[in-house]
Amino acid sequence: MAVAVLGACYQWGIETGRVSHNPTRTVRAFKINRRERYLSEKEVACFSEAIADWEREEPRMAVMADAVRLLMLTGQRRDEVGQMTWTEVDLDAKLWTIPKERAKNGQAHDVPLSDQAVAVLSGIKRITGDRQLVFTTTGETPVSGFSKAKRRLDKAMPGAAPWVLHDLRRTMASGMARLGISLPVIEKVLNHTSGSFGGIVGVYQRHTFADEKRIALGLWAQHVQISVYNRSPT
Repeated sequence: MAVAVLGACYQWGIETGRVSHNPTRTVRAFKINRRERYLSEKEVACFSEAIADWEREEPRMAVMADAVRLLMLTGQRRDEVGQMTWTEVDLDAKLWTIPKERAKNGQAHDVPLSDQAVAVLSGIKRITGDRQLVFTTTGETPVSGFSKAKRRLDKAMPGAAPWVLHDLRRTMASGMARLGISLPVIEKVLNHTSGSFGGIVGVYQRHTFADEKRIALGLWAQHVQISVYNRSPT
């Protein structure tokens, strides 16, 4: 885009006699491809088994295993999950509120918690600290082993096409679509402000989709647990 804009400016300069040549003609423009990777249902099953195996083999890493589980169940961004605090979570109301200061788009975001997500959070041992971090081993800093977790997952999923943790968001979104959940609801779960809610729609459409998001995340968690893991909800 930048090369195209500069090229047009230089072309105008040539036509008006202000410059003699267009240097952008020798600049190679790189096409940025959108990522399309998401995990298949079989891969999600392998993902779950790998996390469980890792937790059994390295109990001290249980907090990281739970953080990665929550990435799958909520579809939120890695840092939003990794830096979650207990002050943001209401387990009784089954609600996690990401404050605007931590949300990528600068807008506070309510994430309804499925029963499965509540179970994960309820099983975490709270460590005292001023920041009240959920995923921490020190009480002062959030966990920082996502890269190690990903390498562990890669070893447990041989033959899988390359993927990154951010692809779990696309995995959830794609899975919700297969479950018949509408695109606007999926976008609200992901806290997207473009797409269905871009432009004038975002100005005048003020519905929060709270109930729809709760239903969507509940259906997704049940799908992961029943269809993929082949067991009944707890």
